[in-house]
Amino acid sequence: MASAAIVVLIVILLATGSGKKEDTSVTGIRPTEVSIPPHTPVLGDYGTLADGSDPKVTSFSFLIADRANDRLIELDPLGRVTWEFPRPGDLGPGQTFKGPVDPSYSPDGKHVIVSHPDEGVVTEIDLVTNKISWGHGKPGKPGSGPGELNGPRGAVATIGGQVVIADSKNCRVLVVNRDNSVASEFGKVGQCKHGEGTLGTPISAQPLASGRLLVTEATGAWVNEMTMDGVVLTPTRIPNVKNPGYSSQMKDGSFLTTSIAKPGKLVAFDKKAKTTWSLGETKGPTVMADPSFAMELPSGLVAVTDTGNHRMFLLDRKTGKIVWQYGTTAASGRGPGQLNRPEGVAIVPPGI
Repeated sequence: MASAAIVVLIVILLATGSGKKEDTSVTGIRPTEVSIPPHTPVLGDYGTLADGSDPKVTSFSFLIADRANDRLIELDPLGRVTWEFPRPGDLGPGQTFKGPVDPSYSPDGKHVIVSHPDEGVVTEIDLVTNKISWGHGKPGKPGSGPGELNGPRGAVATIGGQVVIADSKNCRVLVVNRDNSVASEFGKVGQCKHGEGTLGTPISAQPLASGRLLVTEATGAWVNEMTMDGVVLTPTRIPNVKNPGYSSQMKDGSFLTTSIAKPGKLVAFDKKAKTTWSLGETKGPTVMADPSFAMELPSGLVAVTDTGNHRMFLLDRKTGKIVWQYGTTAASGRGPGQLNRPEGVAIVPPGI
């Protein structure tokens, strides 16, 4: 469930450039001096990109939420799996990791935050220990009561140590403290419409470089710039999209949203709801099925999780062609080069 195109890079830059001398991480705990274990390719995996992919088009590694396979996987530019969660022994007694979506990194780069919509919970993974280190919600018990979530999406950790959660089916956005108390709540449970003080099924709430939030409402197809106090500054109706997915902000300030449909679409638009670019083919290799996530990379390529086609790809907007792809189009699986309904991707921060 920010955008500026690359949320994680923005958050890390803000964290390192704030001028503050306190040595505290997003968790509010002094960062460990223990280094994150190096992520190296799995033995025997020499890269399994789809045919026609060019590994030279990107220098980034990517973290993909492989939702129907109940896992996160990290890929290098060659398509080699360099990290996976959970592995045998990673989960503690009674812990589960079902249906992860929308992964994001903490500002210190040492934790991954992930949402589990069907389970009604958000979890944090410590990359040093490869263990779940924090969570909010009651696993397997979605709800709207104290400490409960219903269909959470797009959770992101802030520099101050809080976690912003789009509590989608409760039609609210929460800012949650590390002790699981709620610092702020925007929207009203049971009032799922775009309006003053209400939100229509928010499915992402991502921090912008300005310090504001970019909130996408599925009901009514709205994108809003909001302050951290919940004040809507710039509401924009998403053009030509009925069921939007994740929204992000592009380098030129426009917004990029997916249309969850078959065939699916990518739509870029400005604050006046004018379409500046779109892709929605009905035949050929770029036909999408329920694309859930898209963001612009610094290079200008667009990273997309094409959920219904079980793939994650990089698209060159100038040519309209896919230049890099992991996953077999329209074929789900768990083996090398395969995904099963991926939903959300993050750029792996430098040094991991």
